[in-house]
Amino acid sequence: METAKYFFEEQAEDIILEHLCLSTGAIPPKTLEQDILARQKLMAKGQVPDLKNWLIKEGHLTQRQFAQLIPGYRIVAKIGESNLGILYKAFHLQMKRWVVIKLLNPKFAKHESETMHFLREIYALGKFDHPYVLRGLDSGKLGNLYYVVTEYFDGASLEQYVKAHGCLSERAALHLGLQVLSALEHLWQHGFVHRDLRPANIMIRNRQIKLCDFGWIRAFSQDAQTTFHLAHAHCEFMSPEQLSGESVDFRSDVYSLGAILYFALCGNIMQRNITQDFALIQTHSARPLKIPRPNIHADTEDMVAKMLQLDPNARFSNAPELHNTFETLLQQYCPSRQRSVVWHHYVLAIVGLGILIFGLGHWQYLRTIWLKISS
Repeated sequence: METAKYFFEEQAEDIILEHLCLSTGAIPPKTLEQDILARQKLMAKGQVPDLKNWLIKEGHLTQRQFAQLIPGYRIVAKIGESNLGILYKAFHLQMKRWVVIKLLNPKFAKHESETMHFLREIYALGKFDHPYVLRGLDSGKLGNLYYVVTEYFDGASLEQYVKAHGCLSERAALHLGLQVLSALEHLWQHGFVHRDLRPANIMIRNRQIKLCDFGWIRAFSQDAQTTFHLAHAHCEFMSPEQLSGESVDFRSDVYSLGAILYFALCGNIMQRNITQDFALIQTHSARPLKIPRPNIHADTEDMVAKMLQLDPNARFSNAPELHNTFETLLQQYCPSRQRSVVWHHYVLAIVGLGILIFGLGHWQYLRTIWLKISS
């Protein structure tokens, strides 16, 4: 299975490079076709060199040419993948800043639904302006190849962070959850549901998050059933109504955020029995939830459990209610913040008392000087 996935990823990257070379004229079509046929013969023998290095080896592409395949940018390296495309780190030549270029995989471009997902992401990014939402900068099309450009956020995903450092403290998880909720509120205010919330789509750096990957975003007004390929889905974090193909609203994102909080607090994905979940929905039963970790406050556990209710109507009914719950929990269970506030008050009181004592002790002296000056 891992080998098949690896081959698919390499093939996707090669297809994108092929389209870039053709659309920009970096390599003559006939020469490129001959190179691809020669490479396929090696692939048949079990040797699978990536197309970029093969073209460089054959002398038909230089590293500098590769870097300039998208006009206005200098491509540096592939840094990841999303549901529908490949992500490259690049340098914007005019703005003098690092960016990420997301290129739609041409294999998906053949399907209207996937192309619409990508175009919807471009449209949504143009609407958003929030410190916790990845900022869109540019978009375009080269031949049949769509791309979108976003800011470059040099951080690790929540998934990577938890794998490297273990689960988050309760305070850190609540702080992260509140930032994600703030980003989601911005999306909801613009009429969008994210629909693909998961730890891999939350980037972290210096305790600040960036919400990214809006490939499955959808507007509230679009009353169409959820359409996505289960092969590309991450069902562990999806709401039951999304998995069943129903229309979704902000409460679906609330469910996903609850699953992310569970992951952050426990360090592993919440185990689900989809069949059992739907049986509970049919009987209008609540799903019990227990976070398998000591020293987690009951109020925090209750909030996560409410977010993860199978029935959307049993979850938080509006964003301010959930936001206030996060704020209350942070105020109650952040002793370091409370101590800093108390210490600040102590310092102000001591300084004020010192000024008062100084004034009383030197009142007569200061009064004498004042009278002399006045006369």
